[in-house]
Amino acid sequence: MKNTVLLTVSGFVVGGMCLVNSGCGAPAQKHPIMDVVRVVYEVGHPGVILGIITRPGQAPECMYVLLLKAPAAGVAHTQRTDGGETSFNDRDVEVTQPMMLDGCRIEIHYKLDFGTGTESLSLNDTSIDLKKGRVFLVERTTASPVYSQKDASLSVLGAPKLDDEYAYNAATELSKNDAEIKQFLEGK
Repeated sequence: MKNTVLLTVSGFVVGGMCLVNSGCGAPAQKHPIMDVVRVVYEVGHPGVILGIITRPGQAPECMYVLLLKAPAAGVAHTQRTDGGETSFNDRDVEVTQPMMLDGCRIEIHYKLDFGTGTESLSLNDTSIDLKKGRVFLVERTTASPVYSQKDASLSVLGAPKLDDEYAYNAATELSKNDAEIKQFLEGK
């Protein structure tokens, strides 16, 4: 049987926070699932983008986290998802998720080879060495975001879930364990 992938960008709207919901692929968990959970940020809360994969018979695993400072109070902010793409075959999956946040374009491109476990990540066409870390602090002060890569442990996040509470708790847990992440999210 060929490996196929179900891509889901899961979501809800709760208290002004929203996650975008769309999906494609096979209906049953007989195949690997790649989730890109994008929390659209609001005043007072950081933005969190999670890449989560669930392989058949295995627990979900967080592959990367992008953290964004919360938008300033009193400043209009906008967000838009420019659609997303997924492609897969019997060997690998590729996910591309572009979005605009306050005029700042962020595009995530993730690829995983099922057989070898080889993976790649690029942010706005810049290749990332995931051996140097899977947490990214995203500064959106210009049209082109600046990324700071951190080698923070994702194990503090616990088992990934596809809900807004898990995403916001991810930011909190990472900031508890890393002073630089805490300073970044607090705007210092």
